[in-house]
Parts: sequence; structure tokens; C-alpha cells
Amino acid sequence: MILYRCEPGYKGWRTENSRSVTLKALLTYYLTHPKNLELLRDRATNDPDEQLREWAQEQLKSTM
Repeated sequence: MILYRCEPGYKGWRTENSRSVTLKALLTYYLTHPKNLELLRDRATNDPDEQLREWAQEQLKSTM
């Protein structure tokens, strides 16, 4: 789990699992890498975190 401060004015800290942070960074900074779509499909189906699976499924829908 990763703990980080959010934007100014946010009251508190936000937590997010490391797989989620990593996947979001890969899609943000390396969108065209050929393995990213494969990884996103895998996480949409096989990630143990339900929220991450749902997020990955939404990302797949928006890229299709």
C-alpha cells in the first residue's frame, strides 16, 4: 500500500495499492508500450483487488 498526500486543500492522506499506482503510471507515461495492453487485460481479469479490476476494465473500454 502506498500512502501519499493529495492536492492542496485535501484533508488527510490517500492510500492506494502499489499495483494500482504502478499500472496507472505505466498507462500515463508509457501508453504506447506494446505490453501495456496485455498487462491491463490481465489485471482486468486476474487482479485480487476488485477495485483495480473494475478500473482496468473501464480503461479497456475507453481504449477500444
